[in-house]
Amino acid sequence: MDKNLNAALDIRDFGAAETNTAAENAAAIQKALDAAWERGNAPAPWQYVVVPSGTFVTGTIWLRSHVELRLEKGAVLKAGVRPEDYNASDAFPENFWNDNEEWSGGHLILGYKVEDVAITGEGTIDGSGLSFFGECDEDSRFPFYKYGLRLHPLDRSWFRPGPLVAFFLSKGIRLEGVRVVDSPAWTTHFRCCDGVAIKGVSIRNDRTVANSDGFSIDCSRNVTVSGCTVITGDDAVAIRASCKLHASEHPCENVVVEDCDLSSCCIGVRIGIGSGTIRDVAIRRCRIREAAHGIRFHPAWIPGTKGCSIERVRVEDCDVRECDFPVESQCNATDWSIRDIAFERCRFSSLRPAIFRGDAERHPENVVFRDCSREHLDHLKVRHHPGYGGGRPDTFMEIEGVADVRLEQR
Repeated sequence: MDKNLNAALDIRDFGAAETNTAAENAAAIQKALDAAWERGNAPAPWQYVVVPSGTFVTGTIWLRSHVELRLEKGAVLKAGVRPEDYNASDAFPENFWNDNEEWSGGHLILGYKVEDVAITGEGTIDGSGLSFFGECDEDSRFPFYKYGLRLHPLDRSWFRPGPLVAFFLSKGIRLEGVRVVDSPAWTTHFRCCDGVAIKGVSIRNDRTVANSDGFSIDCSRNVTVSGCTVITGDDAVAIRASCKLHASEHPCENVVVEDCDLSSCCIGVRIGIGSGTIRDVAIRRCRIREAAHGIRFHPAWIPGTKGCSIERVRVEDCDVRECDFPVESQCNATDWSIRDIAFERCRFSSLRPAIFRGDAERHPENVVFRDCSREHLDHLKVRHHPGYGGGRPDTFMEIEGVADVRLEQR
């Protein structure tokens, strides 16, 4: 075997340069990834493509199986800002976009039906998010967006790119050590994937950018997010079952989020959305700050539509601070279920109590809080409301149409 078969490929050797356009660098980086894949298209040995120190503006790049993209210290992959820098929304059947939220199906780094892939290193992926927006929208005065809110992009026809780093129908994914900053929409998205390990990743988005979710885990299984930091304007972690094509055959299951620091203007950890199944979720030793809702069970986004099934969720040793609701469940969908939920040794500080809701037909089942506590806050400082709060109940929990929720102290 050639002793250099495992040698890392430097993107500069394929034409990448700091002075290039986004299209030129995207073509060069793609050549490097393709070359690595072609010379080692087997589970072992892995091949490596290196982004050296420097700032390289780029458009969409497609990851290849058995190839690791390694960003060295000081390396920056910076997103282009033109529609033509990105893949078309219809580039593959499973792609998606959101007309209501005004983001397209374009992605910066894309893995589609790949296996054993990785993005690692000490470098940065920069989504150029603020380039797609003007000033904060004066008519968008949601209280918890205390830093302001950029809701509508400047381009109202193409919108803005969608999930910055996205994987579809892929296996054996690893993200480790990298920084991801200034995403224009969802930062990462994993749809119908199996085997995702995310460790020590830092996401820092502008707090004013709407829909800038941190980790979106959708219809995927065997996922671990550990030791990560997320500061963002929308959900820090979203665990979903919303794939329109494959939800029934791809349950979102065996998901672990542990030892993470999560700060959100919306929801710290959202569990729900879609028509599939979410089960066997563990959230451990996480610290959630400034969220409107610390942890929210949310079967459906649009009222009256079919919701998802959420079961066997354990939240242990978490610290949820400076929130409106520390824990909340919604019941605005049809055909939904929430069952077998356990909170243990969690500490909350919030304006309002934890709340679980049911209706005449359905309600959460077997929900227990063991050895948990709540500090009642009189107010929080939020945008446009210097004294937001006041007059809220100081009890630990409220229930609406639910009988099977217990508070246990040992």
